[in-house]
Amino acid sequence: MFFSLFYIALSLSQVIAGPFSDRKGRKPAMVFGMIVASIAVATFFLFAQPWLNGMLTIAGLGLGIFCVPSLAFLNERVPDSLKGAVS
Repeated sequence: MFFSLFYIALSLSQVIAGPFSDRKGRKPAMVFGMIVASIAVATFFLFAQPWLNGMLTIAGLGLGIFCVPSLAFLNERVPDSLKGAVS
């Protein structure tokens, strides 16, 4: 169940994170994603089931929010000859 929820959250967050990072910038989106993931991972042990899975799902959401702008950020920083290698 955890892995299903994790990947569902990861997929949904990537749909949300793309437009968010285009509007607000790459760095704020990356920071927001890492804050969400770190809070969820740092506190998940305080919860019992099913809330434990919920907190780890929120961590997956944060990691997904971080993933999209971080790849775009990296892709914007490399020369055109390396864009394929980075992707």
